[in-house]
Amino acid sequence: NGEFVFMLDSIGLLGCYKSSDGTKLYEQDLRENFSASPSLVGDKIYILTEEGVMYIIQAGSEYKELTRCELGENCYASPAFADGRIYIRGLDNLYCIENMGTSASYPSFELVSRNWPSFRGPEGLGVVDFNDIPDKWNGESGERILWKTKIPLEGNNSPVVWEDRIFLSGGDPNELHLFCFDADSGKHLWTGEVESPHLKNEEEPFEVMEDTGFAAPTVVTDGRRVYAIFVTGDIGAFDFNGKRIWTKSF
Repeated sequence: NGEFVFMLDSIGLLGCYKSSDGTKLYEQDLRENFSASPSLVGDKIYILTEEGVMYIIQAGSEYKELTRCELGENCYASPAFADGRIYIRGLDNLYCIENMGTSASYPSFELVSRNWPSFRGPEGLGVVDFNDIPDKWNGESGERILWKTKIPLEGNNSPVVWEDRIFLSGGDPNELHLFCFDADSGKHLWTGEVESPHLKNEEEPFEVMEDTGFAAPTVVTDGRRVYAIFVTGDIGAFDFNGKRIWTKSF
């Protein structure tokens, strides 16, 4: 709110001053060496030491350390903050740190409404907010068919769309996959595999109804990751580059 000014020197002296008249409110010796500049994040100050320790301090008139986070690598550059993430350059590695517990990085309602993130679209209502949707096409002649792409595995789930990505899942008695396609060209970008212990059980083969198949549930995305669950009770989470984040078998 512009009430305070915080200053940090290279040997770890952190000072807090009134912005109105320069009155010193406190000076705290952190007993660390610093090359990175401090960053103000909401009502907190993030300060990264040369040893890779991030001090998170309350931005107030009194010194209050909230926590420390250790990276385990020397750091001499200031961090960057974007879209709910922290990017830190260490001596040898670049780190991206994400807070899974906050909703700050979750897309806005307006952004969700512009996409089709789950079964029957935003809020599951099957209501489209666009007026310029095609109302005439012909698959045999190709009229208004921008592209068509072969789907590698069978599935009865609906497409999910987020910006320039389309997601589908497919499965058979041997494998369970999540597919990502380019929305403009139809190009198959990547395949994510969800391993299932149920499919590998030769003594008790997993049986499904013919009408259902192995990949009936529609996937869902939050604009950052995409989640697919299969009739076997196996679920997988992937980022938009196809990296598998985690899997779980129920």
